[in-house]
Amino acid sequence: MNAVSVKGIVSIDGNFLLRQNERNEYELLGGKLEKSDSDLESRLKQEFLEESGIKVDVEKGLEPCFLSVNNKKILIVPYICKIKFIPDILFDEDGGKLFWINKAELENLNMLTSYLDSINQVSPRDSEIKINGIKHFYEDYQFSIFVRILNQNCEAIEIVEVENQMLFEIKQKYEIKKNNKLVFNNCVVEGNNLYIDYSYKV
Repeated sequence: MNAVSVKGIVSIDGNFLLRQNERNEYELLGGKLEKSDSDLESRLKQEFLEESGIKVDVEKGLEPCFLSVNNKKILIVPYICKIKFIPDILFDEDGGKLFWINKAELENLNMLTSYLDSINQVSPRDSEIKINGIKHFYEDYQFSIFVRILNQNCEAIEIVEVENQMLFEIKQKYEIKKNNKLVFNNCVVEGNNLYIDYSYKV
């Protein structure tokens, strides 16, 4: 089982909103999915409000990836969001610093490659970091992660539990099997399970 973190991408005139955390890393706004959450989008909206005061609409889900923290995997689920309301002064209740940063400057930041990939809307690369003092992150809010392969009628034809595999390994296996590319569709929460849905390219 793995923790799940939802992240949002918002921009104004080519400038992207990023949060600088206590480790001086730049990250997308968002937070961990909790057991009481019935969907990822509502959790992301709440996290945006708490971390910036911004109200957003969640427009599009992007392909997720794994972040390995202290050798434990967290599923990162990114979304493109649209701003509904923005306060005059942004404020992060968790104490982070918020910055609007031009896209041309992103590659020079201390930021995970997976976040940069998501901003550029390409298949994200898995990342790995070491952090002290966050053991509690893994003890609650864990989900079983599955990949679902859907047919053209959105019916599941294959369901694979991720466990110790990486997403690209599962995708590669089924792409070779059918000699066709898999396209990301969506992430869906059902109880303690999270499904990453793909379908074959038409």
